[in-house]
Amino acid sequence: MQIPRNYYQEDFSEFAEILAAEANNSITSYKPGEYLKPMGKIHSSIFYIIDGMAYLSLHTDEGKEKIVHFNGAGALTPLYKGTEAFTIELAVSIRASTHVKAYQLTLSQFKKIMDENPDLKDKMFSYTIRKICLLLYESVNQLYNNTITKTCNFLFLFFHNSKQDGKEIPLKLSQEKLSTAIGVSRVQATRVLRQLQEKGIVSVHRNNITLLDKKRLQELCSYELNDSDEEDD
Repeated sequence: MQIPRNYYQEDFSEFAEILAAEANNSITSYKPGEYLKPMGKIHSSIFYIIDGMAYLSLHTDEGKEKIVHFNGAGALTPLYKGTEAFTIELAVSIRASTHVKAYQLTLSQFKKIMDENPDLKDKMFSYTIRKICLLLYESVNQLYNNTITKTCNFLFLFFHNSKQDGKEIPLKLSQEKLSTAIGVSRVQATRVLRQLQEKGIVSVHRNNITLLDKKRLQELCSYELNDSDEEDD
C-alpha cells in the first residue's frame, strides 16, 4: 500500500527524450535559491528536472511560506493545469534547493506531447492524484500532530522516496526552510533535530541532514506511516 510522498523523482524519466525534443534540447540552469517560478505570476511553463532538486511553496499575504513538496531528477513541476488560470497560482513559487538543470516547456507544448502520448497523460493523472493525497494527509498532519511527530513524518517521507543508487540522499535545506516545510517554528525544528541527532537517528551538518537509522525514525512517526513496512514504488 502506498503512502504520501513529499519528494518526487524519476516519475517521468521514461518520457525524457520526448520532453527534451519538444524543448529543442535547451537546458535552463538555476542556482540554489533562484526561482523557476516566482510567486505573483500565473503558471505558464512546466519544468522537467534533469538534475538537482527544487521545491514548491505556498505563500500568505503576511509573508509566511509553507513548502509543499520537493522535485528531483525525472520529476515534472508544477502540475499541468490546462488553459485555465487559478488565483492560487499567484501564491505558488518554485525554487531551486540545489543547482538545478531543467527542460522548460510551455503549457501548449506539454499538452501537445500529452495528446500524442496517452501513457504520459495517464501518468500525469496518477501524479495529480498523488499530490492530492499529500495535501489531504498534510492537512490532518498539521492539525493534529505535535512538533516531534510532524518533524519525523516529514523526514521519513522525504528519505523514504529520495534515493540514489539505492541509498537515501541527504536533505540539503537550511533549518529555516526546513521549519517552513514541517509547519513549525525554527526554534522548534532545531530542538527536534538536536534530539534526533543525539539519539543517532539523523546527522545534521551545515544545512545537510543525513539519515542514519530509518527504522527508529519511522517508530516516531504517526500511525499511518509507522504501519508502512513495504517500499513505495
